[in-house]
Amino acid sequence: MDKSLYLGSTLIFLLISLPLIGIIFWPYSPYSQDSDLLYLAPNADHWFGADDTGRDLVARVSIAVEISFSVGVLSVIIGILIGLPLGCYSAFYGGTADLLVQRVVDILMAFPLLIMGLLIIAAVGSGYTPLVIAIGIAQSPRFARMARACTLSVKENEFIEAAFSFGGGKIYIIYKHVLRNITGPLIIQSVLFVSEAIMVEAGLSFLGLGIQPPTPTLGNIIRGGVSFLGFSPWICIIPGAILSLIVIGLNLMGDGLRDKLAPDFI
Repeated sequence: MDKSLYLGSTLIFLLISLPLIGIIFWPYSPYSQDSDLLYLAPNADHWFGADDTGRDLVARVSIAVEISFSVGVLSVIIGILIGLPLGCYSAFYGGTADLLVQRVVDILMAFPLLIMGLLIIAAVGSGYTPLVIAIGIAQSPRFARMARACTLSVKENEFIEAAFSFGGGKIYIIYKHVLRNITGPLIIQSVLFVSEAIMVEAGLSFLGLGIQPPTPTLGNIIRGGVSFLGFSPWICIIPGAILSLIVIGLNLMGDGLRDKLAPDFI
């Protein structure tokens, strides 16, 4: 197995295991406040310490990691469902439709993903579901561009011409032949975009525009700990480090999958 893929997969497996420990086995609630635990430093009973209201950070970070992965995966699924058909169809049909789709994609991709998320959140409101939808819509132009580029490459192959000669329709050929041959790049980009979506979710939550307290997310835990960085740095540093490890793990997985599934894909 590729070293990057192995390291990334191991790291992500360990991080995914954290919610299982925190939710199933950990004896403390992520929401219960205890005045005896205010600003408690990490110790044998509270591995990550406690925050400014005496809430156990292992329990809160466990819920936050679960939310981060679910937002990342669901938003990427939405991005694929919107962007993949647009990219494939515009490349296959060409003409005015292709030109129109690509101009819209160019305009949307001119905005950073975080700014796109901010604009959509402003329109539909904050919370878990709006956040997932906002990030998914914001990512769809990237999937559309990738799908178009891959489809243009695949449609020049002889087996596509053969499928046409046997009477295959364009929609049938897209689903039967094109999608099968762009699966590798799609998987690679999906893993990398999950990482990007998790970062955007954390950024929006840090700004107070994502999932709202008391529901813990890595972004709002970090935001809550910034004020106490001078004397209780673990409140901010531990969730920040876990967020960094998630991003590193997913990017290592993406690099390993690229080398394994599509070595020519950049």
